[in-house]
Amino acid sequence: MTWGGLGVAGRACDVFWARNALHLGLRVLGVKPGSRVLVPAYICRSVPEAVLAHGTEVEFYRVDEQCRLDLEDIAARIRPPVSGVIAVHYFGLPQPDMQALRTLCDERGVVLIEDCAHVLPVSAVAGHPGFIGHASVFSWRKFLPVFDGGTLLLDSGFAGALPSHNGAPVRLELRACQDTAERLRVRRGRSAHPEAQNEHHGVSPDPKTAPAPLGPSQAPLWRIDPNGDAFQVDALGLPMMHVSRWIRDYSDLLAVAEARRRNWRAIAELLPPEVGVGQLGNELAPDAVPWVFPLRLSRSKDSCRRMRQRGVPAGAWGGVRPHNLSVGLHPQVDRLYDELVFLPIHQDLDTRSLEMVVSGVRRLLLG
Repeated sequence: MTWGGLGVAGRACDVFWARNALHLGLRVLGVKPGSRVLVPAYICRSVPEAVLAHGTEVEFYRVDEQCRLDLEDIAARIRPPVSGVIAVHYFGLPQPDMQALRTLCDERGVVLIEDCAHVLPVSAVAGHPGFIGHASVFSWRKFLPVFDGGTLLLDSGFAGALPSHNGAPVRLELRACQDTAERLRVRRGRSAHPEAQNEHHGVSPDPKTAPAPLGPSQAPLWRIDPNGDAFQVDALGLPMMHVSRWIRDYSDLLAVAEARRRNWRAIAELLPPEVGVGQLGNELAPDAVPWVFPLRLSRSKDSCRRMRQRGVPAGAWGGVRPHNLSVGLHPQVDRLYDELVFLPIHQDLDTRSLEMVVSGVRRLLLG
């Protein structure tokens, strides 16, 4: 099955980054600069930066310690000048209450955008993640060995509103080809090792580093870092690279989905009983395709760094927390930034690699 086989023709626009797709979605859906968009408080900084770059204000709403959106809090915050709501399907796990949120947004006259950056779309069934809101955004880099790739998908009522994009600099297309060749080489030669993963887990080397400004970058576009966390205004016009689109369109997404589900279940079975999977539950919905295995470790705020020192390519969002989200505003979210660690489950991992990941967790817990 290919992405094109999901029946999204005329409603989808491929761009360089999912954050660019989000920015484009705000414009296409008619969200006015100067209005306000509600964003979950547990989020990578690139999302609110995309909203701010549109000239729109950001207001953070509450999510609980299971990463579930708080419908009552959202309802209380939908008041002028709010014109949009962003909801995240964290880690590829379907967010509950999405149909109720869509109904609420329709009743209040605001748009709903699904952040599906952690979702691999293998089904276009109504009610599945990505097919509930007025628009949704996807990130192919989370699941495939591609240099770049984000997609904006519109509800059928907005079909025909998508703009065209200019071509990319030739040197950037060449970089994408070289990068892809290297990724594929690593997958063939080191697929048994956890570091053979392709997705970027949002780990910042220094959480105290000041965020980059939203203005144009000083570097030429062909030198852009596709793994950067900051929003870049001058990258808005970049399309998805040709080689990335080719890999996306000809990948067996169903096979990728099944491998990730299998690896999720293997991690859950291998983890020590006293660890569990934190507050996110250990059952995987039949149609969910996980991006990572989220693990709640409350013993240390430094668990992610310590795991990486032990050779486990874990990730976390502590280093990409939005700079305008005050500590203490949502205490339960502060704990998520401190304690939630992402374990790799990508499709190239074999049983030995998964055992290495769990062994690193065990060593951390045992001190």
